[in-house]
Amino acid sequence: MLLLMLAGSQFAFAVSEGFAGGLMDTASVISVDISPENTLNEDSFAYPEDSLIGDITEPFAEHRFQPNPRKSAMYSAVLPGLGQIYNRKYWKVPIVYGGFAALSWYAMFTHEEFVRYRNAYSFRIDGNPETIDEFIDDFRYTEDVLQRFRDYYRRQRDRTYIWIALFYAINIIDATVDAHFFDFDVSEELGIRVGPSVIAPDRPVIGRDGSQVGPGIRFSVNF
Repeated sequence: MLLLMLAGSQFAFAVSEGFAGGLMDTASVISVDISPENTLNEDSFAYPEDSLIGDITEPFAEHRFQPNPRKSAMYSAVLPGLGQIYNRKYWKVPIVYGGFAALSWYAMFTHEEFVRYRNAYSFRIDGNPETIDEFIDDFRYTEDVLQRFRDYYRRQRDRTYIWIALFYAINIIDATVDAHFFDFDVSEELGIRVGPSVIAPDRPVIGRDGSQVGPGIRFSVNF
């Protein structure tokens, strides 16, 4: 009995020593260095501000719209006003089409009046009593008057055709120039100032005695 008790106590002591040794080994394995130089702080999560702003703005800078002058000219040549739409100058489109509409209407009006007076003059001088013009009952419309009206409306019609061609060319030039100066700086720092000034003795002017004081004009350009 005594031998059994001694054997049991030795076994328990061995188990306790083994368990304690295991805990020590485990502690040595999962130990963490918490020295000040290895401790995380707010600086560890800091992100450079310039780098953050650059990452956000870089995609927008790369995809910023920049019109091509050649495309603008081509679009306006194919369809007036299309180049202005391509340049994102939408407010100019009504001006383009309004100008073409007004010129086209005047060209048709003058052409109709030209045809009207041309036919009346032709009927008046053809010598055929069966061809009667619409102005035969109005004594004011003589042959000379009908001829002058015919020539007047013919000139006006031809001039209007020229104005339409010029307006078409202006439409192309406007779209091309807009594309070239799309990024032109028009800030408040740009400007021309003209104002009164006093010419002091220490600021002589060519053609005047430097010892005299007189009025002048100051001209300055800011850019």
